[in-house]
Amino acid sequence: MLKLGIQLYAVRDHFFKDMAGTLAQLKKIGYDEVEGFWIYPCRAAELDAMLKDNGLTMCGWHTGLDHLEGDKLFATLEYHDRIGNKILGLNAGADMLDTPDKVKQLRDRMIAVQENISKYGFTLEYHNHWWEFEGSVPYNALMDDSPVFAQLDTGNALKGGVNAMDYFRRHEGRHIAVHAKPYSLQKGFDCIIGQDDVPWKEIIAYCREKGIEHVTVEYEQQTGQMELAKSNFDALKALLGN
Repeated sequence: MLKLGIQLYAVRDHFFKDMAGTLAQLKKIGYDEVEGFWIYPCRAAELDAMLKDNGLTMCGWHTGLDHLEGDKLFATLEYHDRIGNKILGLNAGADMLDTPDKVKQLRDRMIAVQENISKYGFTLEYHNHWWEFEGSVPYNALMDDSPVFAQLDTGNALKGGVNAMDYFRRHEGRHIAVHAKPYSLQKGFDCIIGQDDVPWKEIIAYCREKGIEHVTVEYEQQTGQMELAKSNFDALKALLGN
């Protein structure tokens, strides 16, 4: 059964004002999971308690590559182990992918991290934006034939001019989670799930067929963040048919 989560960046204004209250609201909406991002807002024990109090689990965390190498590695893994998170996500700015040498350097570092953290029960996944599909399509050079998992962002892929389904198939077997982000060819990111051009029914059917565990809602709008959390959840739940 697919678990529905939300990237906390989508409700960041609420989360940083009232972490426990925001988690309670997300649970009330119906979310099963949350995904963290970059900033570590409190001690692991505090976050773990808030998650348990609200019946939520972690479905990943976007963090910096520097937190997964060198002296920071074990402190990072200890934090995530304490909150029950085993999926660590990365993304890269366009300036990290604008030459073949930079792409290769990032690819090599990611592969080394994946091989290292997998020994401790963690998984590395790469979260795409749209610039990975532009120009020479650095996403292909970065991700083809790699042990790193792909957290395909549906809306970002469409903005980049590609069909997410093509990349699900291209990297079949390397998806634990999907970022469910709406995108409209007319309105851009100013839309919600089901009122956009992402092929949701096909994506959901594929996720079910392949046993992809986590579907994580994210959106780009800065205003009405909690209202969008609910409207996107309701739309996705309707598409799931349960």
